Parts: sequence; C-alpha cells; structure tokens
Amino acid sequence: MPAGTGQIILANCTNVKIENQNVSNASVGIEIGFSSHCSIANTTASNNTIGIWLDSSTNCTITNTTANSNNDYGIELWHSTNCTITNTNASNNNDEGIWLDYSSNNTISNCDIYSNNDSGIYTYSSFNNLIYLNNFINNSNNVYSYGSNNTWHSPEPITYTYNGNVYTSYLGNYYDDYNGSDGNGDGIGDAPYYVAGGDYDYYPLMQTWENYVHVIPTFVNITPCWQHVNVNDTFIVNVTVDPSVPIIGMQFDLFFNASLLEATKVEAGDLFNGWDMFFNNGSIDNINGVINDVYGTIIVPEGINHAGTFAKITFKAKKEGISYLNLSDVIVSDANATAVVIEIHNGSVEISFHPWDLNNDKTVNVLDLIMVAMHFGSHEGEAGYDAGVDLNNDKEINILDLIIVAMHFGEQY
Repeated sequence: MPAGTGQIILANCTNVKIENQNVSNASVGIEIGFSSHCSIANTTASNNTIGIWLDSSTNCTITNTTANSNNDYGIELWHSTNCTITNTNASNNNDEGIWLDYSSNNTISNCDIYSNNDSGIYTYSSFNNLIYLNNFINNSNNVYSYGSNNTWHSPEPITYTYNGNVYTSYLGNYYDDYNGSDGNGDGIGDAPYYVAGGDYDYYPLMQTWENYVHVIPTFVNITPCWQHVNVNDTFIVNVTVDPSVPIIGMQFDLFFNASLLEATKVEAGDLFNGWDMFFNNGSIDNINGVINDVYGTIIVPEGINHAGTFAKITFKAKKEGISYLNLSDVIVSDANATAVVIEIHNGSVEISFHPWDLNNDKTVNVLDLIMVAMHFGSHEGEAGYDAGVDLNNDKEINILDLIIVAMHFGEQY
C-alpha cells in the first residue's frame, strides 16, 4: 500500500500489508472487511469517525500503530476472530479506545490505552479473548465487559524481572484505578481487579507493563522426566540444559529416595564436547539420597548456546516405589561468570517388580512374548543375549523364559 493514502478500504482480501500510513478526516480511516491475514503496521489513524475497523475478518494483525483522537472508536473489531493487536496506542478517542463487538479468540497485548472518553476496552458479546500486558490510564471506564467472558491475563506463566528480581507468574494488565496491595513485591496485586460487567483480572500489575521485562530462561531438565524400571534394573538419568544465552558452566545437587535407588556413577554428558573442560562428578551419598557438588566448566570466551546433556547419572533400582529426582543448588553461568535465569524441570522414577512385563507398558501380552522370541536361543556373552529377557537368570533365553511370561499373561499393573 503506497504511503500517503487518505483512506483505506479492503474487502475480500488476503495477505495485504498496510504500512507507514497516516489516515485522517474520514468516516473510517482503515476498514478491512471479510478478509484474512491482512496486517496494519507503523500507521496512524486519527481524527476519523472510527480509526480502524475490522469487519468479519480473521487472522489480521495491528502492530506499532496509533489510533487516537477519533470521534467514536480508536479500533473496532466486529464479528472478527483470531486477530492480534499489539504494541499499539489507542488514546484520546471520544468513545472507546478498543471495542470488541461479537468478536472472539483475539489477542490484545502490550498496548497503551489511555484518556478515552468512554472505556479503554469495551467487550460486547465477545468471548475467549486474551487481554494482557496493557496499560489502562485515565479512561472514563478503564475496561467494561457486557455479556462477555474473556481472559485478562497471559495464557501461561511468564518469567520476568521486576525491581531487579526474577519471578515467574501469569501477568495481567495495569489499571491506574487499582488500589490493591502487593505483599510479596512481585509486582502483581494480591486482590483481583474487577472488570465492570462481570470479568476479573486475577493478576493486575502494580506498575505499567514496561516495568516487567520478559526473560527467556535457560531450561535445566531431568530427562526422561519419568521412567518405569524394574527392581534390580540399572538405568541412566540425564541432567540436560537448553540455554537461552551462551553459557560456560553449571553446577547442581540431586536428591533421590535412597531406600529405592542406589546411585552408582556420575559422568559428563555431551554438552561441552569438543572443548577443554573441567568436570567434577561430585560425591554420592546413598545413605541420605543426595549427589552433591556436580559441576563443570569450559574455557570458551563466547560460551556455547546449544542444548545437550551436562551429566549422566547411573542408578540401580532397589525396591518397588516412586522416587522423585529433585535438582537443587543449580547455577548456570554465562560467559561473564553471571548466573543466568533458569527454569528447572524435575523428574521421577517408578520402580516395580514385574520383570515379565518386558516392555514396561503395565500389561503382560503378546508383545512381551515376542520380546522373548526375538532373543530366543541366545546365551550370555553372545550378541543377541539380553539379561533383562533372561527371566530365570540361567544365562540362556529359552522356553523357560517364555513360560514365565505366559504364566502372567493378561496381568495389568
């Protein structure tokens, strides 16, 4: 769309981009009707009756745009779905800043909505819209919901910094008329904000959304996060890292149930392969169920930013039960010897004594018989021998092992 257009009207269009426009003094500055996947960016719509109007449209976006000083609405969505409004200013309009009318499943975020003579956002018979990380300031009614039900906070928890500290939580919107308190200082009000008409923002912000800096964490995971083993099985648990920034080292402790598991070995994984590395495999305490002081570092000024396994831990299952595997004292360092923001995902191991359930699907059936048949006739030391299939431990996989599975055929655990 060429710059300098006085008014823009699109109908039955797909994938049209409207950029760097300044539309004014029209009945509708920009109207997009019965269209999909159209976008408006870096544009100003002011001094119109309606600044921007999406009519019966889907999957359209409005970003980095200003809709101000219009006689009715700054932006109106009418029977429109799956549209996104972000980083946009809707202010000083004579009615609403943003009006959602029979419009559902849209997202409005990171917008400044202020000094509108009616509501900042008004929803009318509109449902399942996501409205979060917006500023509502000095509107006659900051928000109003009529016959609607929407979500006024982020769809999932966000890791963010606030006043120099790192938190993870859902984030709502900032309302200048919110008078709640913030007991733990995380920047989120302790009491919900009531959206006139019947909705609630359960995570109202204490300051404008710009004060909540989104941080992408480095993920530290126990993998697999869950596994099933049998008594006397030896198995491996990995501590993996998926960095969000280049890293050069990390440390951790790991707690487990010592009555169920015995840790036998800790060794370096592949995360730092190819680099000069110092790795300390820590100390194993099988009485208290903890592996302490596993750490490692590489000498690489720029660090590495690919995902991988930092440590491999070998366990032996002792008896039936569930052991949780919980990481503690985890530090991941960037190239400046500064701890990065991390998100930890712990794991667990379920131990049972059903060795005849060879594929661990909690049912003894033909699949388990087939696993014996695949190794049938093999002896210890031969390529086809699998000690886990030698159910009577006679160092040979034969008809006796098939009979053991058959005796338990149909059992479920």
